[in-house]
Amino acid sequence: ETELGVLSFYDYQIKAVTHVKVCGQQLYGILEEKEIYINIGSSSQLFIIHILFLITESIHPTTCKSKRPCKVRKRDLHISTMPLNSTVNSTLVPNTFSPGFRFCAAMFSITMILVTIFGNTLVIAAFSHQRRMRTVTNSFLVSLACTDLCVAAFSMPVWLAYLLTGPEWTLGEILKYTWTMVDILVGTASIMNLMAISFTRFLSLRNPLRFSEWITSRTVAAIIICVWIYSIGIAVTSHFLYSKRIFNLVVTITCFYAPLLFILGAHFMTFKVALTQVRQIRATVPAQYLRNQNNVLKEYKAAKTISVIVGAFLMCWLPFVTLNVIYSLCDTSHDCPIIAPELIMASKCLHYGNSLLNPIIYSIMNRNFKKAFLAILCSRS
Repeated sequence: ETELGVLSFYDYQIKAVTHVKVCGQQLYGILEEKEIYINIGSSSQLFIIHILFLITESIHPTTCKSKRPCKVRKRDLHISTMPLNSTVNSTLVPNTFSPGFRFCAAMFSITMILVTIFGNTLVIAAFSHQRRMRTVTNSFLVSLACTDLCVAAFSMPVWLAYLLTGPEWTLGEILKYTWTMVDILVGTASIMNLMAISFTRFLSLRNPLRFSEWITSRTVAAIIICVWIYSIGIAVTSHFLYSKRIFNLVVTITCFYAPLLFILGAHFMTFKVALTQVRQIRATVPAQYLRNQNNVLKEYKAAKTISVIVGAFLMCWLPFVTLNVIYSLCDTSHDCPIIAPELIMASKCLHYGNSLLNPIIYSIMNRNFKKAFLAILCSRS
């Protein structure tokens, strides 16, 4: 037992205390960093504990109104751990990103921001200026484009600022929480829009005659509004419960994995219905066969485009979400795996890159979007 309380860690180097409580009070402002060398149990291994005290000018960690001496308890520390036998040593982690990394990150991020804004603005313009583009599926794609614009207009620039000033976060607590909330908001809204698209595509093939009765423009507007209200609610709740590991896990399951299973199931049923209808129309007379076949092929191509969009979303988001689940499940005091910073950066880059891919997919796989994009660009030129 030391002045920091009972320490029972073994084979781990404890590093990076982000904030502590002294005498039950939350304290801010950097005072000093201490290194304490101790031996634990019968081990001859030397453990280094870096403690960063964060206090105000008016309070000193050894000063307390109560008669009991001030102690920092283990549960009051936000710590990250690293095995001593790891090849990644804390002394090898740079305090700042290298100039070369900053330059490459800045060029890549700025390019991604500009292309994402341009592409998704083009999607919204095509929908608003051309009446034939105002379909049920395209309405949800426009809602998806709005989430991608939020990413490009806010999340990506903040990420760029972090890359230029990191790896320590120096942009303020308010911006950090806002950035986190917006990330959760757009992620939830994206997958909920994809879920709505998948469901409506299935209905359009399963009951084509009743589809126009069930899914009207008002119904689509109501679904989109519900998607955004739900996403905002999840994001706001995260502000108060983000530090709770169980909350992160529940949100990941309910806002990513459960909708993803629904989407995959809906696509499986959609293609199954499409194949069944193709077999059925082969038995009809030639004239009706051609007409029905064209309708089914049209729906099939649309479903294939949505499948590519869902696949791109899964490819871009799964690494980032998986890392989030890992850190939600592990105990930060001793069993969190060591993940290279480059891998974390790559997962975040891939995560934001999804906002760039969607307009590219539309232009390649959807003939109507391609024509609309060309018409807008040619008229502007």
